[in-house]
Amino acid sequence: MDEEEFMFTAQNLKQVVDPDLVFFAECNGKPIGFALALPDLNAGLKYLKGSLFPFGILKLLWHTKVRNKIEYVRLVTFGVIPEFQKRGVDSLLFWNCHTVGIKKGYQKAELSWILETNEMMLKSADHMGAKVYKRYRISEIPL
Repeated sequence: MDEEEFMFTAQNLKQVVDPDLVFFAECNGKPIGFALALPDLNAGLKYLKGSLFPFGILKLLWHTKVRNKIEYVRLVTFGVIPEFQKRGVDSLLFWNCHTVGIKKGYQKAELSWILETNEMMLKSADHMGAKVYKRYRISEIPL
């Protein structure tokens, strides 16, 4: 992502992000890695039955903030700059996500949108005991 795209995305995520689930790794004050896990709002959205208004927004707040029916988080974006890969930075970020997530009451995490060619991420997920349960593919054909 370029900076403009990153800022646009960050503005939109403000409404759903849990600041406790955003992690940055630094070395000598320079950012070298990050992880962003979001609460899986689908647990609250299922009660809306497709309608946010007039009472859907209240139902969403009730099920996500008051009753806190959210049991899952999704690790939606994660990265370590190349010169710090294979040094344990990824493990530290995963460990922080896990530790904070458990303290906040989350029971499971989904590592989403991992490319099949991202061998390091797939290996890390495997070492954590993650199981592949869904696969997305993008295909291209000329028109």
